[in-house]
Amino acid sequence: MLNALKSALKDEDPRVRSGAVLALGELGDSRAVDPLITALKDENLFVRSSAAWALGKIGLPAVEALITALKDEDPRVRSGAVLALGELGDSRAVDPLITALKDEDLFVRRAAVDALGKIGLPAVEALITALKDEDPRVRSGAVLALGELGDSRAVDPLITALKDEDLFVRRAAVDALGKIGPPAVEALITALRDKYPRLRNGAVDALVKIGPPAVEALRTALKDENPDVRIDAARALVNIDSTR
Repeated sequence: MLNALKSALKDEDPRVRSGAVLALGELGDSRAVDPLITALKDENLFVRSSAAWALGKIGLPAVEALITALKDEDPRVRSGAVLALGELGDSRAVDPLITALKDEDLFVRRAAVDALGKIGLPAVEALITALKDEDPRVRSGAVLALGELGDSRAVDPLITALKDEDLFVRRAAVDALGKIGPPAVEALITALRDKYPRLRNGAVDALVKIGPPAVEALRTALKDENPDVRIDAARALVNIDSTR
């Protein structure tokens, strides 16, 4: 069957080629990697995107080919490759996926965040480094991925991200700290002092999600000299109490 499917990759009808590609992915045979790498260069978009999916199904032997697919001209192929790399969870994909955080296509960037989150702990240090990237899209993507991982090593770098010049990076940092949980409470209390109401609201929501471990810090914030901080702290305490 393998040889027949490989032959079908040369069929003049793109529907036949894409069907063969998908079937090769289902087989999961590492001998299909080279033909599928060739399919990544097919003139037809659906064949190329199917090849990225199929390589993800084959597993670790396909990692290098998927990294190559991140340079495809079509964002759907790139996002397919990103998602496949996330499913494979190989640490070799970390640096290429961080580069994908600055892709011109929003869906590719979002897929890279998810993929890095799935790769897990091997991605933490690289993501922390990416918080210093000059592109705010990379910084915000790295922040979101760190939140998905929930590693306490990210707390201090995310506290620094709360002071980022870009509002979206700061807002992402609030969300990420909320996912990390109790170790991030003091940082979120600090975020209640941000001049942007949307960011303060995000900090309140994050503290409410953390729940009882945030209560004592919020009680202290009720005495803050800034009236907005006192209001937000009181709102968070009321919401925590209502959820309990």
